[in-house]
Amino acid sequence: MGTKVAPTYANLVMGYLEIQMYRRSQRKFGHLFYKFLMENWKKYIDDCFILWNHTLDMLMELKDLLNEINENIQFTMEYNSNKLPFLDILIIKNGTNIETDIFYKPTDSKQYLLFTSCHPKHTRVNIPYNLAKRIYKFGEIVLSNKAQHTHIGETVVLSCRYYHGATKIRWRRWQGIIAKASNLKLKNADDRKRFNVVADRKKGDYNLEISDVEQSDSGLYWCEMRIGGQIMQQKVTLYIDTDDKFVLSNKAQHAYIGEKVILSCKYPHGATKVRWRRWQGIIAKGLDLNVENPDDRKRFNVVADEMKGEYNFEISGVIQSDSGLYWCEMRFGGQIMQQKVTLQIGKLLINYYLL
Repeated sequence: MGTKVAPTYANLVMGYLEIQMYRRSQRKFGHLFYKFLMENWKKYIDDCFILWNHTLDMLMELKDLLNEINENIQFTMEYNSNKLPFLDILIIKNGTNIETDIFYKPTDSKQYLLFTSCHPKHTRVNIPYNLAKRIYKFGEIVLSNKAQHTHIGETVVLSCRYYHGATKIRWRRWQGIIAKASNLKLKNADDRKRFNVVADRKKGDYNLEISDVEQSDSGLYWCEMRIGGQIMQQKVTLYIDTDDKFVLSNKAQHAYIGEKVILSCKYPHGATKVRWRRWQGIIAKGLDLNVENPDDRKRFNVVADEMKGEYNFEISGVIQSDSGLYWCEMRFGGQIMQQKVTLQIGKLLINYYLL
């Protein structure tokens, strides 16, 4: 593509065109179509792909909409109801399943570097290795590819069905393997607490449960297994819908080192997911502390009174590192309510007099 920065320029231009496409399609076709486009439009630089479930006329209108954005950048289009190439992959629709194979252009001569050439050994070895890797990787069958929506703080279950005789069953993300069979493979200690494999061999369920969902949990997950020499995948794209957060109060509270302080919170009847948070994460859920440091577990305490609607956080033996922002958070009527407290720690000065 020319200079080293050419792909960067191309990505920036395509990113701008995509933003314009989303905005214009929402105005022209409505919010539901805009959501469909956001979930199904896939792109690698200037090669785009979408699984279409609307009319052919609407597809042509979308193409015209794209070509109206900039007269110097015009899109061409291929469509097929059975199979279609995307980059070097042939995507095949087989009933309700999606299968993949390697795609070769008609001009591909299948000519490769001679192994007896004078190129470095790692170059010669990598050619057959990567050819085999492509066959292994793209010889996969995608049994399902769906979207799932949730909110921050919720618990979500990503479902997967496995079949009798399947081996090498696992959950994956782009970062790598999340779980092999029932064993989690996560390095982050907080993630190991939030992620769980829920399997039932009799029902053929191999589900991944994520509690206290965070924004970073969004993205593509897939359950994968090997059956009869082929890799079967069930893909789920997890979308984290943003909530409107209402800050009911935002106040400052003062305390001195060594004192006991109570951060107060009132919650209405019917509120759920009541918890205390700091910037590091959740410090209390309901009456249960979520603090790893054993010293902090001794000093922190949740003081709740359901009758009075109080959910207070008590800190004894205050130290300097306790200063900062705390907030009590709850879900009420489909919205997140927050009550914020900034704890300011001062030093108590004492003068001793010799009598």
